[in-house]
Amino acid sequence: MAPSLSNATLTAEQTQQLIATRFHINAEQVNVRALSIADYDKAAGTNLGEHWGTALTLWLATSAADAQAEKGDTRYPGLTAVYDPASGQLLHAALGTRRAFK
Repeated sequence: MAPSLSNATLTAEQTQQLIATRFHINAEQVNVRALSIADYDKAAGTNLGEHWGTALTLWLATSAADAQAEKGDTRYPGLTAVYDPASGQLLHAALGTRRAFK
C-alpha cells in the first residue's frame, strides 16, 4: 500500500510538471509515486524522519529521459528527484542516474 498523501499541497501531476520544466524533459516521460520518509532516509542515507516525523510522505520522480540542469547545455541520461509535497521543496535531485529508490 502506498503511503498517504492526504495533507499534500503539491499533487503528483504538479510534481511531474515541475520536474519536466526544471529539467527540460516532457512531462509524459516523468514517473511520480509516493515514497515514505523512512524509505527515503534508508536510500539517501539521511535522517529526515527524526526531524520531520516518520508519517511524512514524499514524491519520488524518476525518468529515463535525457535531463538537463537549469544552467548549462549538457544533458544527462536519467533523473531521480524527491519533493516534499507539503512545501513543494525539492529535497534531492540526481542527473545522469537511473538509480531508483526502493
